[in-house]
Amino acid sequence: LYDRLQSAFKPEQLFMDVEGGISAGADFVEVLREQVSKSDVLLAVIGPNWLTIADTAGCRRLDNPDDWVRVEIEAARTQGKRVIPGLVGHAAMPTADQLPATLKPLVRRNAVRLTHERFQADCSGLIKALETELQNATTAREAKAAEAERLAADAKRRQEEEAPRQRQEEAERQQVRARLDTPSNLTPAQNRKPAETDNWEFHHNTKH
Repeated sequence: LYDRLQSAFKPEQLFMDVEGGISAGADFVEVLREQVSKSDVLLAVIGPNWLTIADTAGCRRLDNPDDWVRVEIEAARTQGKRVIPGLVGHAAMPTADQLPATLKPLVRRNAVRLTHERFQADCSGLIKALETELQNATTAREAKAAEAERLAADAKRRQEEEAPRQRQEEAERQQVRARLDTPSNLTPAQNRKPAETDNWEFHHNTKH
């Protein structure tokens, strides 16, 4: 399936955790969540043993919060990504009571079936569905970017329209402050008179 997807999409459009996409020493869970955040669609491949596969201790892997598959699906769900269950090897879609609480919403997703007998045709149908989802995601991003640009332009236009009024209001406030600082019963010339008189008295006394 991954080989078929590689023939239809660019390498940078695909991520598969077991295909060397995680560098040595990286935090696996953090990388998976980051890759999901960069993706538009998560394809959850579900085989006949998907529900029951266990770890070395005999515990079901899906019950482990740190299980890689669980981490990816939970991240996609919480980030609002499109999740497509892909049923292979005659697997059946899980029921809600078979899944941990955080994975129960998966059962409401419409699944695609990939059969051995019709593998080429089924893959072609899946690729078309993925192309549609990617186009929808691109359109949504472009619309969001255009809306953000429009809002920014509107805010700038309002700011430019408000600038003259704000300058006028500031000028009026300065005039009010000037009137409050100047006694209302004297003219500006009269306000200067006491200071001039004081200065004259100083010089007059100095002569004596």
